[in-house]
Amino acid sequence: MVSHGGGLPGISTFSLMVPQRKAGVVVLTNRRGAKAGQIAQRLAGTLLGTPLFPVSPDSALPFRTRYPAPAKDVLSEYVGSYVFENTRIDIGAGDGALLVTAPLSEESPERVTAQAIAVSDSMFIGRREDANVMVQFVRDAPSGVSSVLSGGNQYLRV
Repeated sequence: MVSHGGGLPGISTFSLMVPQRKAGVVVLTNRRGAKAGQIAQRLAGTLLGTPLFPVSPDSALPFRTRYPAPAKDVLSEYVGSYVFENTRIDIGAGDGALLVTAPLSEESPERVTAQAIAVSDSMFIGRREDANVMVQFVRDAPSGVSSVLSGGNQYLRV
């Protein structure tokens, strides 16, 4: 799947293509905050006859990686809270994946949780609501994980 969203004041857009199924959806709205990504995902799920993404963070993700799922003790190294300015990301450990809880958007105080799977020893990806989740952990040799990079910001461990 390939997707991209964007917008300007008063406009929200999202395009989603599934090349393997030769299908795609484009949503254009004249309303900021219209959740064009969710609309596109639901339309594509209806078109393809199956939901594209899990309904809850406990559901399996609709994609796989060749990177082996880390052991629980490895995942526990990442667990904690990380802060950038007034925004907090909470990381928990699930079954072979991390649970990433963060604000839905910069404009929204609503927080959502997504399951993120390992694609390297320090990077995890997943999906939540209207956005992809990608977190990369930074280690300080003596003290372990010190911060997480996400959305162009560095969140420090607290």
